[in-house]
Amino acid sequence: MLSQRLITSLLFAVSLCVTGVTLGQQNDVADVFAHYVLDPSQRLRIANPDYVAFKEPTTLDSVLASSAWKSYSNRESFLPGQYKAIWYRFSLQATDAANTTWWLSLNWSMVNRAQLHIFNTTQKIWRSTRPVGTRYYLSDRYRDSLYFDFPLDLEDDAEHIVYLSIESSNILSVPLFISTDKQLTKHYTTEKFLIGALFGCLAIMFVYNLSLAALLNDRNYYYYCFFIASILLYQLSASGVGTYYLWDSSLFLKQKAFVLFGCLGFLGASVFIVKFLDLENFSKPVRIGARITILVWIVLLFLSIPFTHAGWLSHAINAISFWIFFAGLVLGSILSLRGNISAKIFMLSWFVLMIGTSCFMLAIFGKLRLTIFTQYSQMFGFVVEMALLSFALAYRINIHRLRRDAAQKNALVLAAQVSTEREQRLQAQKDSLDMQTKLNQELEEQVKERTIQLEIAMEKLEHANIELTNLSNTDALSNTYNRRYFDTIFSTEYGRAHRSKQPLALILIDIDHFKSVNDSYGHSVGDRCIQVVAKSLSEEAKRPGDILARYGGEEFVLLLPAVGVDIGAAIAEQCRKRVAQLDIESQGHSIQLTVSCGVAGWIPNKDDDYQTLVDAADAALYQAKHQGRNQVVVSSLTADSSTLSS
Repeated sequence: MLSQRLITSLLFAVSLCVTGVTLGQQNDVADVFAHYVLDPSQRLRIANPDYVAFKEPTTLDSVLASSAWKSYSNRESFLPGQYKAIWYRFSLQATDAANTTWWLSLNWSMVNRAQLHIFNTTQKIWRSTRPVGTRYYLSDRYRDSLYFDFPLDLEDDAEHIVYLSIESSNILSVPLFISTDKQLTKHYTTEKFLIGALFGCLAIMFVYNLSLAALLNDRNYYYYCFFIASILLYQLSASGVGTYYLWDSSLFLKQKAFVLFGCLGFLGASVFIVKFLDLENFSKPVRIGARITILVWIVLLFLSIPFTHAGWLSHAINAISFWIFFAGLVLGSILSLRGNISAKIFMLSWFVLMIGTSCFMLAIFGKLRLTIFTQYSQMFGFVVEMALLSFALAYRINIHRLRRDAAQKNALVLAAQVSTEREQRLQAQKDSLDMQTKLNQELEEQVKERTIQLEIAMEKLEHANIELTNLSNTDALSNTYNRRYFDTIFSTEYGRAHRSKQPLALILIDIDHFKSVNDSYGHSVGDRCIQVVAKSLSEEAKRPGDILARYGGEEFVLLLPAVGVDIGAAIAEQCRKRVAQLDIESQGHSIQLTVSCGVAGWIPNKDDDYQTLVDAADAALYQAKHQGRNQVVVSSLTADSSTLSS
């Protein structure tokens, strides 16, 4: 049964490879979609291709002044982290350009930014395209494709010099090709069909084995499903399919998915190899090495989030990945020589993946021709590997099941032998159970009594904690929230407003000429004035989410979630009027108070930029003071400056 499944799997793998080779050798694709193309019809003449690489992104003016240009030989490739910006330059001259749409295509999904600059030497005119890449949305691209295409828009018989800038932290090779609109559409159609077939195979194997894992409740299938899922995510990021269909709106995934899911893929492979080959039953050095390898990949997985583009991280991932391949080959070979059938299938799948990966890397580094087959040879290898490992896992689980059945039969014999001894112990257990029941009843009574005492103590402690929390968050003089509590709740509300795309308004309120009140009537009267003003302002903080806090001295702050700046200005004006209507009696004198208000509000663009909102409201408050006090000023950052006064 296993041999038939294995033969079927191999035939399926061979058919995939033959399909890939056939697609890669089609003349209308292979002749056109190469790194560098000279159109056979001579309608487009390309000359003097060269390039220059930079450690950091640079401007067009700096590139034009550079003397470090090198001839482009269609064999150039760059290690990750080696360069961050590559510029290509070549001259174009087209005939019959009015009837032909030419496209320059960058067939590499992991490009942070790419932009095309064309100089018409006849008309002395520069033309630049808009930038595209993983930093931008799919809607910014010129074509609906996985990669990045630029329309050339050439004039007949005019010489054009093309400058292409590419910024990427994952550059290995930069496959460029020039083609007509019809050729490009045909190529992308074929490519999407191939990608869909490969991802469909991986998805089907994942769902099938996940269902087996649920039915059999076998951990090995869960490890295998984790392995498939990690490889699926890695291939989604490497091929650009993930960005195209899933996470175009996530800048985090567009920048970090390749390295993050690459580490996750190697982690899944390491865990599966350890469990599949039973490395826990090997010698102590092998067990320790396996655990260290898994731990290292977990650490690299977390380090890939803050240090995605670090050169040392790329070198570490490459070094440890080679170690994984080498260790898998050595351990698989040892088990194969011992006659382990599942290890032999594992070795076969490992070799298939190595061949596919080698073809991909040789094409990337210019040693093989870059065709559809070589570009997706690694994915071919993953599909074949997963199919072979699926059968190997089924075979291995069947062997374990047979051994378990034999062990169960032996266990039944032993169970019959101990049955007699068990009956003899039952009577003794019954006697001890009666005694234990009596002791348990006494213990339950004691526990119940202590539980009641504990609940009473906990209730008292909870009330004390609530009172302590209220005291720590409340300003003792004004009976409003204090500055520390406001700072904490303000950052939370600002982040919530950013996520929900709701406006947030902030009002800074300062009592005018308060120092003169203290100087004339004393600080006790000044404290009473602060209490009266705080009570008046609290009547405007009506909604459950509104926060009124004493910001410092005679200054208050009012935070209004889900309120726009216009409504915030109206509330500020109501606060100003309420205070202006106050009549505070002290020592036979009537004290009239006024306040100045600064208002700012917007829908936050970031979740941690709340200090900008405070600064805007503070600037508006300063303007209100400067313009004569007893008025409301709206920040110029959110609306036209306006003054509401009595």
